[in-house]
Amino acid sequence: MIGTKAALRKIYMEKRKELHPEQLDQSSNLIIGSLFQHFNFFQLKNIHVFIPINAKFEVNTWPLFNKLSRDFPDIKVIIPKVVGNELEHYVFDRDQLEVGAFGVQEPKGGERFDPKHIELVLIPLLAFDEAGNRVGYGKGYYDHFLAHVPDSTSRVGVSFFPAIEKIVDVNEHDQKLTHCLTPDKFYQF
Repeated sequence: MIGTKAALRKIYMEKRKELHPEQLDQSSNLIIGSLFQHFNFFQLKNIHVFIPINAKFEVNTWPLFNKLSRDFPDIKVIIPKVVGNELEHYVFDRDQLEVGAFGVQEPKGGERFDPKHIELVLIPLLAFDEAGNRVGYGKGYYDHFLAHVPDSTSRVGVSFFPAIEKIVDVNEHDQKLTHCLTPDKFYQF
């Protein structure tokens, strides 16, 4: 498939809605399992993880939060908060969560974190292509954020669907993935 970001956004939002809740959970678990197979968490200190937006049928990252707190308590888990047109970043603390912008749980306070120290970012997306370009929700939050992390940071997309051939309207502001995980495959770009 080849398409524009707007067309692909519409197609893949519909495809997500068609997934059965059990399928969403199983696929999410496969994606999280693959993350631990392909990245050495014993070498990581700071990772950025999104809290899923259930209304958008995103990959469920809650099992990842649970595994990290149980098995890797020394890793700082960073979560985003939408503030105006940008993301702010905070150390994850369940006691500091409240429903914020877009109906997603966000930190209401806590320890701010500088993105320059993040080693791995888990990125929500709708679609991605064989070159590592991605389609998000169109607000540019992650593009702006990823422009401020080190080049050495792993930028790991998660998707329920395989790569498409090409996103045709990629521009200079779009930030590429270094990897993407689907239930069936690990992509490295």
